Amino acid sequence: MERIFRHIVFLVVLLCIFTPVIGQQVLAEVDSAHIMIGDHLKYTIKIKGAEKVENPSVDLSPLDTMKAFEIVKEQDWRKSAIDEQTYYKKELTITSFDSGYYYVPALRVDFENNNRKISRSTQQIQLAVITPQIDSLSIRPIKDIIAEPITLEDFYPYLYTFGGLLIFCLGGYFIYNRINNKPVEEVYVAPKPAHQIALDKLKDLQSKQLWQTGQIKEYQSELTYIVREYLEKRFDVQALESTTGEIINDLKQEDITEEHKEQLADMFRMADMVKFAKATPPLDIQAQLLDKAQKFVTNTKKEIIVEPDNPPAS
Repeated sequence: MERIFRHIVFLVVLLCIFTPVIGQQVLAEVDSAHIMIGDHLKYTIKIKGAEKVENPSVDLSPLDTMKAFEIVKEQDWRKSAIDEQTYYKKELTITSFDSGYYYVPALRVDFENNNRKISRSTQQIQLAVITPQIDSLSIRPIKDIIAEPITLEDFYPYLYTFGGLLIFCLGGYFIYNRINNKPVEEVYVAPKPAHQIALDKLKDLQSKQLWQTGQIKEYQSELTYIVREYLEKRFDVQALESTTGEIINDLKQEDITEEHKEQLADMFRMADMVKFAKATPPLDIQAQLLDKAQKFVTNTKKEIIVEPDNPPAS
């Protein structure tokens, strides 16, 4: 007797422990046991007795892996009460493009109840996917095309198109003639003098700061090139392809002072030392050479006076 009593007490204790777990029932419902191929079907997952249920989730992988069904739409979990019973439910919209009889697989549902994690599975549901039956008696032969009589309205689209193209072409022709026949007013632009070109290039060279960054050779090469180019344009001598001595000798016949010639020779000699002897002159010398070059160009420039109302004939 005492042994039977112990068994009863043990069963009561187990019942008290698992009563919250047994209280939740998970099931699946469909709104129809069969659908036409390509139609949509509502598949609902419900958790009954969900007063204290939290964080429900469902594993849809068995349904995704089946080639017979496709999930069209998925809604979130919603809690509702029907006839004093609390439900958690989730609705899916599924479809199928293969006719036949299939089982919607059981899906595992996980949730929490009283801070305990619980897993349940829905039941399998048999579903029939059917193909519409075509009544062969309702098929009739295709009738011939009935030709309507041709009227003037049938030609309206062609007339409108032709008229639009004609107006477009005439308008383009008149605009083209008006533009081409418009007198062009010629404006004489005096060429930029040689000294202005040289001074602009010297200013640009100064902004590069080549010698300040150790590029002395590049700086000397560009400086002497600017001065040689100026000599060619100003005095018409072959300065770019001549040596320093040849340049000074060619300048003897030009209107240039001996002081300017000496300044010019100093600049070229310093550049030759940097290029060929790899000499490294003091940095302040570079600024002085640039200043001498600017003064040389400014002092030897040739002023060109052009009368505004009488431009030179081309």
